[in-house]
Amino acid sequence: MSQDHLLSAIKEALREHHYKMLRPSRGVFQADVYLLNIDGQYVVVKDFSNRPWLSRILVCRSLVKREVKVLEAFGTSGFLPQYFGRISDDIFAMEFLEGEHPGRRNRGKWPQAYQQAREFLELFHKKGYCHNDFRRNNVLIQPDGSVRFFDFAAAIKKPQRFQKLLFVWMWLIGVMQRADMTSLLKMKYDLSGEPLTTEERLLLKKPKWVRVLQRLWTNGINKPILRRFK
Repeated sequence: MSQDHLLSAIKEALREHHYKMLRPSRGVFQADVYLLNIDGQYVVVKDFSNRPWLSRILVCRSLVKREVKVLEAFGTSGFLPQYFGRISDDIFAMEFLEGEHPGRRNRGKWPQAYQQAREFLELFHKKGYCHNDFRRNNVLIQPDGSVRFFDFAAAIKKPQRFQKLLFVWMWLIGVMQRADMTSLLKMKYDLSGEPLTTEERLLLKKPKWVRVLQRLWTNGINKPILRRFK
């Protein structure tokens, strides 16, 4: 099936409400996520079109552009689902993949998954990106043991120009990249079944100033915003 035909079929299925809700939106800046069956091909659609107009204009469309940019940039890496295209300014479609998120119930089931996840993050960071939301629910282990990664709406890329002028922003992205690796270390036991080394345990200990900044962000900015838009 050609991409144009697939996108047309997706539009028609959305108009006719021929889909299964995988995850409803939980806020004004989150998408409804659908599963579609297009002639035997399963497709995931992320849809912000039902959010308030102002939130779509100010935030949601930026999130769509950011995630699509990552899907396109790493489309041949083998670590991300295949990107199918934009349906509208507020909707895009990608490949649906079967798999499991790492956790206690499947701990150590895929011995190579941790190394694959590390390879992905190293590639992602080398290209100047930070994931900024790297957690178990965004990691999918397929039946063959290969790893795929999702949800890049929060991903940020280092600026390509004026890096010296934007040195503070460059430094912050470096901090967020280290936070990505810290999040991966927290998954190591579940992914590989192997305990952390002494060196890795030391890396997990956050400096006091980082803990203070995180508390300020959570309690002073993030929670008040979420309460306001519920």
